[in-house]
Amino acid sequence: MIKWFKTLTRTDVIATLALVVSIASAYFSYQQYQDGIASRKTPIIVRVGAEHDKISFFKPHADFPVLFKQRYKIILTNNSFNPESVIDWRIWERREEGGGQYIGMKSKLLDSTGMPMTLPFLIAAKESKVLFLDVGQKVTPEAWAAVGPAVSLGKELDWFDADRIFADAGYPQFGQLAPGESSRYQDLQVNRWTKGPAYQEFQLNFTKADGYEVAAQLSLNVSDVYPQGGGGAVVVGKS
Repeated sequence: MIKWFKTLTRTDVIATLALVVSIASAYFSYQQYQDGIASRKTPIIVRVGAEHDKISFFKPHADFPVLFKQRYKIILTNNSFNPESVIDWRIWERREEGGGQYIGMKSKLLDSTGMPMTLPFLIAAKESKVLFLDVGQKVTPEAWAAVGPAVSLGKELDWFDADRIFADAGYPQFGQLAPGESSRYQDLQVNRWTKGPAYQEFQLNFTKADGYEVAAQLSLNVSDVYPQGGGGAVVVGKS
């Protein structure tokens, strides 16, 4: 091998180095191309958290169940090196028999000051945008009847105070949970709660200018600590 290398001319060495550089350059260009495609598809990371500040109860009309206004905090993070434009969004309730909407889901997206968002809006490269969305979630008739005069329509309450009233009446999370298995730990009775028939989950989709969508799920148990979209994201597909 050393003897063969000694027989190489200066021109041969330069040509070999040029070939190596060319192959490396082609490889890195291909990697950048693949990264660019992935980034273009899923650069937005979505985090959603259920706010536990204030809560109020209302009826959209006489024949509709009582709803509680739940605010969700939405953090959209642009994980690419280019600005991203969000041109549309939609939300629907996830159900076993298929998704749907109702009158309590007609709220507008709000910015960090509480003003309605105007579409489309840009998210700068490597920046985040904080949004809020109010969703009217259903209270079962049984749960509403159980809390009696302790909770009134249109009256704003502390979220945890209201939840405690419902839990004391046997309907935690405003009637969305149901009793599960109970057990004893030492001298304590441990009661577990499961998702009841009134438990609600929602699907929230944002559409970007390139036609791709990023999705997130909303429920009383979501936390904005965990990402739901973007790098590790769910791309729903072209609209």
